[in-house]
Amino acid sequence: MIKARHWFTGLLTLVVVGSSSAAHSQTADGQHGSKAAIGATHPDVSFFVVGKSTLHKQDAQGRLGTTGYYLFGEVFLRDGGKASAVKMTFPKGQLVDFTKSGSAFRIKRRDFATQAELDQTFPDGAYAFDIEAPGGRIASFPVNLKPRRSASPFPAPLRITFTQAGKSARQDQIDPKLDLIITWTPFNTGQADSGGILGDVSFVIMSDCSGAPVARSELPFKATPALSYADREFRVPAERLAAASVYKLHVEHAELVDVRNRDGVVGLATFPTVTDTVVSTVGARPECVPLTRGDSRSP
Repeated sequence: MIKARHWFTGLLTLVVVGSSSAAHSQTADGQHGSKAAIGATHPDVSFFVVGKSTLHKQDAQGRLGTTGYYLFGEVFLRDGGKASAVKMTFPKGQLVDFTKSGSAFRIKRRDFATQAELDQTFPDGAYAFDIEAPGGRIASFPVNLKPRRSASPFPAPLRITFTQAGKSARQDQIDPKLDLIITWTPFNTGQADSGGILGDVSFVIMSDCSGAPVARSELPFKATPALSYADREFRVPAERLAAASVYKLHVEHAELVDVRNRDGVVGLATFPTVTDTVVSTVGARPECVPLTRGDSRSP
């Protein structure tokens, strides 16, 4: 599981151990209650994802603003992995404007004012990725981008709250000397994957005003698991916070409507709901440059 800069052929099948249905938390240091067992995969590519997303902005009083919509596509490389070209074919055409950012290739995010406009340009259906990589070409790997519910394709809007030292904290008056606990409303439509690869996930990324990550939850298919749909909080240690500073925060609930493992590389199709907001520590002006990083999955 957002703006630009904003998210195969292997030797063994990749297997991810499903997370417990009990709610648990992850910290910015990656501590979690379970581990993932990962087999050998394509030497360059880990997974790819395509999704239609809804975006909400939360103000300092915790109110959610106007809803936006967008399409995104990403290819995530393994550590040290390389790729030379990526294209994505969809029901109405093909996109080839993938650019490399860190350890991923991303298309420029397409933003829309309404879901109808998004669906008209990017209909539901098969979205196929073709990836050229030194370790072998991944040819026409399709996933089905089709929502679980026609009436409500996205998870419910999520609201973010904050606590420090066991007490509720205002997001524009965070104490930089205390750990920050970020919590969110339940992901009630989240569910496990019957195929055992990857269930619905949540993502958190906190960055400074220049876009540099300060704390973030893990990507899928790492030794430390990503947050599951059952997780409800994420801890940012006090040492990650600075006085009189402003941070951008992105929290996402992603319904994975199609999860396919082809010889160890995973393709994902998703309908996420995202809430973006701004957090400031005591002494800071509650301002920040416009959000330019819309993807919680960004490495």
